[in-house]
Amino acid sequence: MKTHWKLCFIALFIFFHKDLLADYPYLKLSQVINVSDYCAMGTIVRLDQNYFYLKVERYVFTSLPYDTLKIRRFQDWSCGRRISPYAVGQRELVFFVKSNEKIPEFDFLLYGGGGESELQIRNDSAYYQRWFSLTERYSLPALLDVLCDALDFKVQHQGKPPSQIQELLRSFYSKSALHQQLITDEKFNWTGEPDLREGAISCSLELQVLFRNTPNRIYIKGDDILFLSMIEGEVEEKEKYYLVTPYGKDDFEYLNIYRKESEGLVPNDFRKLFAILDLPEPDLIMDNGGTDSLVHYPPRYLTAEHIWRNALSDGAYPYKILAYTITVKSGSSVFTRRLASTSFTPEVINRMERLLDGDLIIVTDVQVLYPDETVHHLKERRFLYCPYPPDN
Repeated sequence: MKTHWKLCFIALFIFFHKDLLADYPYLKLSQVINVSDYCAMGTIVRLDQNYFYLKVERYVFTSLPYDTLKIRRFQDWSCGRRISPYAVGQRELVFFVKSNEKIPEFDFLLYGGGGESELQIRNDSAYYQRWFSLTERYSLPALLDVLCDALDFKVQHQGKPPSQIQELLRSFYSKSALHQQLITDEKFNWTGEPDLREGAISCSLELQVLFRNTPNRIYIKGDDILFLSMIEGEVEEKEKYYLVTPYGKDDFEYLNIYRKESEGLVPNDFRKLFAILDLPEPDLIMDNGGTDSLVHYPPRYLTAEHIWRNALSDGAYPYKILAYTITVKSGSSVFTRRLASTSFTPEVINRMERLLDGDLIIVTDVQVLYPDETVHHLKERRFLYCPYPPDN
């Protein structure tokens, strides 16, 4: 009888708290296609704690000089589960990215937090995991045709004027219902500017600082049509912002802002004096905080961010972790691994989940890509795990 009530309680808890399972917004297939650098079809022939090894039958997106791919395994977590455990012999279609193109150390990584990047293949069907154990079935031959056409479109529309892009879209749309599904997906941005902060630093007119030899993204509110210029710098107008790149040696530079009117530019309408700084060295951030103490859940990734005025920049300063060595010291035990992406491998995640109060995490030999596309080494950073901090 007690077991019966326990099962009823569990069922009721899941029913009233099922929204907890939906915290992670699963990607649609069209999004996975759009963001992936590579796509390969093959069979898993080997597994270890951190990687699966895919024997390649064919490359769908961008061929690589490998017969067998070593790809970072998906790690189950509270808001995402692989549709089935990894097993040798599984045949699948895999979308993935390369962690970096700047140094010899890199990983091939799956994209998405819900296992969406791996479509398991059974007979002539591919199964896309759209939410936990729920899948969408696609005809494998039809899906491969669409993927090849999508790659062609992504290549062909680069640098084309809007009229030609629309013609390419109409041609793609007319081919099949599956083609139409990808084009009409509201979350799939085929031709617009990506809503990402990569490649530019986000600034404002109030910040009064621009970084030298680096694109600074500036948003200006208002309906006026504006023209921006800088004597020792370049300005590129985008749809919703401006990219300003100072290249002079002076410590200060004026940004000239003109209103466009029917008779032309309004001269000397407004100008703003900016301090021009060299890119600052970023801080190593773990556990979503800028302190040396880890007080929340065991960390799963490491990032490099610049802290501006004692506040996290929320991604406004796009530094990218390339590779680093992480060491965990717990009493007389020492655990050390070399990683090649911001996210931890399953092995390191498992070790982090066994952290004890007072354990020390040391990050050394860190290579970081700056916004100006140069690679720098950062100094060592130490973190102390204290899940139960003393009351102030």
